Amino acid sequence: MSLVPEAPRDQIEGPLTVLLRQMLIISPRVLSAVLVDTDGECVDYCSQTDPYEAKVSGAILSLALRQVRGFAEAMDIGEVASFEVHAANHDLAARNLGQGYCIVIVTEPQGCDQDVMTAMSRVGTAICEEAGLPLPSWDSEDQGLHVEIREAIGWPFAPVSFAQGNGPPVRIIDVLGRWEEHGGLSGSQLTCFRVRLEDEREVTLAYDEVEDLWMRW
Repeated sequence: MSLVPEAPRDQIEGPLTVLLRQMLIISPRVLSAVLVDTDGECVDYCSQTDPYEAKVSGAILSLALRQVRGFAEAMDIGEVASFEVHAANHDLAARNLGQGYCIVIVTEPQGCDQDVMTAMSRVGTAICEEAGLPLPSWDSEDQGLHVEIREAIGWPFAPVSFAQGNGPPVRIIDVLGRWEEHGGLSGSQLTCFRVRLEDEREVTLAYDEVEDLWMRW
């Protein structure tokens, strides 16, 4: 899988850029990912589209997130972790990182699926760790991807099942292929497996050895 072509940047790339870029690598339908601060200003971003458009989307959706949080507070239903907007031309989503910060993504229509939302949570956790922000309470439970592996002929290991957080294990019935590519959270090399599940779906599982982290798309 090659890296998604990005629009020319208008600010210097930093460690947070690498983390935000993971959103574009995980799903080719993600057009932009923006980290927004308490004032609606862009802290950093990664985008296929014009940087100005990405930053405006971030500012507008961060304002919408604050309004939704106000509604949730008035209804006494607890803090808002994230919300999504599905429209004819684009999908949008905002992930609350706490302390007034959030991640905003824009995708192609129907591009904001569960895998993308899970990736937003994972990238958000990595951003909090990088920026020294406390991990919000809604991300403090174990929601990581847990993969069981076996010895393999010709490879050091291969996956046999996986589970998201505390969810039930999903059995892998066949490993269709294996390759290596760059694109981990720290820019490291990933070991990727294309696998078939019991329900005949095909997914990709990728292992980042540096971060000791599994990812799925």
